[in-house]
Amino acid sequence: MAVNLGPFMTAADVFKITFIGKGAHAFEPQAGVDSVVMAGQFISNAQSIVSRAVDPQQPAVLTIGKVNTVDGCFNVVCEETVLEGTVRTFHNEALDKMEAAVAAYTDHIAAMHGGQVEVDYTRLLDAVHNQAQGSELLGQVVTDLYGADTLYPSKPIMASEDFGYYSQAGNGLFAVVGCGNAAKATNYSHHNARFDIDEDGLDYGATLYATYVLAYLNQAKF
Repeated sequence: MAVNLGPFMTAADVFKITFIGKGAHAFEPQAGVDSVVMAGQFISNAQSIVSRAVDPQQPAVLTIGKVNTVDGCFNVVCEETVLEGTVRTFHNEALDKMEAAVAAYTDHIAAMHGGQVEVDYTRLLDAVHNQAQGSELLGQVVTDLYGADTLYPSKPIMASEDFGYYSQAGNGLFAVVGCGNAAKATNYSHHNARFDIDEDGLDYGATLYATYVLAYLNQAKF
């Protein structure tokens, strides 16, 4: 079982950027506006957003995971290139700065090349923040149920979880129940093609959930 006091999982933004140029044949690039070059310059410069626009005490990630040319071919100056990616951080201030920087960088790169750009930027998930009282209570519940050696004090995780909506609305607690078992080949991570769970772990999760709820409701103070 793993739990962390305070920030636990990041907020997640997603973006889709379309650089629009002018198509041409590869042998006369001066006749076109190369959207691939614009996209490439943004990819190279985007990491400066994290290192130079965001407070270094507010960890953040900007990842571009997908790049497509709409009309791409080996001998064509492509008219449109589309990038898709995500931003992760625990801090709303960092989200604001990164969203503004994505807009500024793309606008200036497109203008520099005489092209255009369209940015679709979406605030997708809120960060998960665990409150102190619930975290301490969970630690006691896990210790009583399964022993102190089963409780793992997790570091904050740069992944995201839609439970963040609940933790923004009120006091909430998010914990992780292990489901990996090398003997059953269920120890592959999320987003791996071989990911699976040891379903025996579901019993531990259900018991923990029910026991924690009862312990929480039996507190003298909330």
